[in-house]
Amino acid sequence: MKKIIYIFLGVLVFACGSDSENDNNNDGNNNNNNPNESELLVSSISYNDMENSDYEYVENFTYDGNKIVETNRSVYYNGSFSSENRSEFIYANNKISRVDNYYDNNISNQDIFTYDSQGRLVATEHCYNPNDGPCDDLESESYSYNSDGSITVTYAAYGDNGSTSVVEFDDNGNIVRVSDDDDDDVIELTYDNYNSPFKNITGATPLVIVQWIFSSSYLYSFNNNCLSLVSNEDGYTSTLNFTYDYNDAGYPRNVVVEDVGFGQETIVIEYVDWFIWLLKNYSYSPLF
Repeated sequence: MKKIIYIFLGVLVFACGSDSENDNNNDGNNNNNNPNESELLVSSISYNDMENSDYEYVENFTYDGNKIVETNRSVYYNGSFSSENRSEFIYANNKISRVDNYYDNNISNQDIFTYDSQGRLVATEHCYNPNDGPCDDLESESYSYNSDGSITVTYAAYGDNGSTSVVEFDDNGNIVRVSDDDDDDVIELTYDNYNSPFKNITGATPLVIVQWIFSSSYLYSFNNNCLSLVSNEDGYTSTLNFTYDYNDAGYPRNVVVEDVGFGQETIVIEYVDWFIWLLKNYSYSPLF
């Protein structure tokens, strides 16, 4: 199970929502550059630190149409500004091909995404200290698509190859089960029927979202929103429960994440004002 958690979202959780990469007609959103009021884009995410409530985080999102351009993440300690980092997103063929992550205006790491001719993600590389030339530390995942709709993920780092996990989906394309290939460790997830915050971002396919590239909160979803995540690892069970307050368009605006027996994180989500979005993305031609 150690590789399952690490492959997806580092040390705690991974995908709480996604859409099947096997759908060749799905770019990860509606591919609609004239969105209506029900096709929302996140403008900001704010949340507290589950381990230390003295810390708060605010993430702001910038777009070009439905393509994400940049995120800025500010850290506050006891209400005072502490630090800031940002991520820049690079596209190729309407797919997110690279994310450059900066700290104090110096690039600290890169996420690189490779796709096949069908537009499916086939490899991810995480490059640390890229300013030094070739990556000093390189982690990677490769993805193979199985006939039953599941995906096999192979993780490699520092010469370690062959650690694999199998990802299974429900009929809506949400990840519902991840299991190691060599033990009984498993993670299982359940979902609501509402829209996730990231579903309209161009190139936001499920296996891209689970790389922590949009938000550092517990909010990682693509199609629907995660209600529970139960992890059984080495005989120990841990549970995350999610409670949502939705806006009129069916997107979450407030989320309470409970790590049972540990603590809570409250997430507040705001969305782009569509009048301002239209002014930025469309020119006005008067009739007279």
